[in-house]
Amino acid sequence: MMIASPSSWIVRTRLASGLVLVAYLATHLLNHALGLWSLAAMEAARVWFVAFWRHPAATAVLYAALATHVVLAFWSLYRRGTLRMPAWEASQLLLGLAVPPLLAYHVVGTRLAHTWYGTIDSYRLDLTAVGDTVHVASRLEQLTKEHACPLVISADAADVAGLGLPGEARREVTLRNRSAPLAVYLVEDVAALPGKLQDAAPARP
Repeated sequence: MMIASPSSWIVRTRLASGLVLVAYLATHLLNHALGLWSLAAMEAARVWFVAFWRHPAATAVLYAALATHVVLAFWSLYRRGTLRMPAWEASQLLLGLAVPPLLAYHVVGTRLAHTWYGTIDSYRLDLTAVGDTVHVASRLEQLTKEHACPLVISADAADVAGLGLPGEARREVTLRNRSAPLAVYLVEDVAALPGKLQDAAPARP
């Protein structure tokens, strides 16, 4: 029985992680290439692309492949004992190590913004809204499902809009990345809001 040498395992691991990264890059660029056909085609393909690569299993494999590729690049430098190498090998190592920082901005603006703030990173949007307002709105939308009511509105927004909601259920909720609790109203009858707004509006002279 032959036992593979450590170097052969490194080569196989590097190849496997590289194939995962190539698969991700190829499908991502193919999705962009569909823009030559139409925006609708890009968006339709994006649904499948996101469904696959944002699945927890696929995400774990992708991140593991990226981390493995970077670690192996540093490992190859460590084993050399010298920085003298052919130009092609130096270029390969430098380009490989440059990938993570170059991708960081893209990942933060898409995947992390989607996960943390509920941002919709769609091809159909020219501008992507990111920030506390979007985060709060996304969380309030989730609360409608948790409390089985058609509308959840913050007390601050109700005050600014001039809504009088004394009969609606009031709750104090804690949102991620916010230290202070947020007061909200659970509105059961959305159709009655225009009347409440009219009643609460100040009279004009």
